[in-house]
Amino acid sequence: MKRLVIINFDDMFVNVSKIICNILNSLEEVKKRNILIREYQLGCDLEKPFLTLFYEMLEDYDISVDQETLSTLELDFKNNLIKNAVLADGLQNFLNEAKERNVEVRVITNKSYDEVVNCVKHFTFDLVTGVDSYKESPQAIKLIEKIQKERCLSFDEILVISSTDFGDEYLETYEYNKEYCGEKIFHNYDEILPLLYDEDVSYPSISVSLDINVKKEYYKEVFEVVKDVTKVSNIIKCNNDEDVILVLNTIEVDCYENDSDSMMIENVIDKSINNLYGKKDLLSKIKEQYNCQFVLSCTIYVEPSKVNPCVSLNKKIVKFLAENNIELDYEIYC
Repeated sequence: MKRLVIINFDDMFVNVSKIICNILNSLEEVKKRNILIREYQLGCDLEKPFLTLFYEMLEDYDISVDQETLSTLELDFKNNLIKNAVLADGLQNFLNEAKERNVEVRVITNKSYDEVVNCVKHFTFDLVTGVDSYKESPQAIKLIEKIQKERCLSFDEILVISSTDFGDEYLETYEYNKEYCGEKIFHNYDEILPLLYDEDVSYPSISVSLDINVKKEYYKEVFEVVKDVTKVSNIIKCNNDEDVILVLNTIEVDCYENDSDSMMIENVIDKSINNLYGKKDLLSKIKEQYNCQFVLSCTIYVEPSKVNPCVSLNKKIVKFLAENNIELDYEIYC
């Protein structure tokens, strides 16, 4: 059971990226040049101090701003934070659960401290025990260490929720996990409630491979033929003791809503077989010479509480399977 949760304010508490983009897009010079700054463009710049963030974002568009304008932008953020803030989905439910379990929750931020404190209090009342500030990203690591040491907790007792690792892979030492909070950010706090109890978080997943069923007496010869154009992931001896399965180009992925490649099985399949496109003669030779059977194996594990991947195939894959007489084997597990 976790005893402390540390939440990074930026986009893990409220929609900071959207608020900043709206402020930048409201500048006359930005509107005059028909520029539209989008949230994804902030990236890791979001963790920079405000004035640096504003300056560097505008510099990318060759827009120069003076100190007075930068200060005005920061003031706009302060004035608009509570007004335009949208809580992360499921956050209040997560905080209520933490309170019920006597898990302390703190928010860390490098944004305007007083306004962030007011925002946290406005939306979550007594569900958050306090707000701690830092300036530059590397200082966030020191801040987390300080909070941990003050409470005499081990890293296993802490859950750090952040869309960034603050530029330091050292965060992996904590219960921070990029699968949940980094490159593949969760979409709803309800998804990570199990982490409070040290339980795993399950996501839909896809496993794809091209399998060659071959007689045991021929499998070494087939292996020598295919090894230069494919990656042989596994060699399986069948129960009948006569056949062997060469498993080629295995790809296994967890499916996250914000990762379109993982949410489309055709994209995963394409990556698995793309080095075999245009190899019709080679595949035909193997089939005829060694009496092999080719099977495209697709295994999908769905999660009832999650958005699950699309399992349809595109024309390119269907054509490849048809032209090369490759069987398609679909297995779906709940």
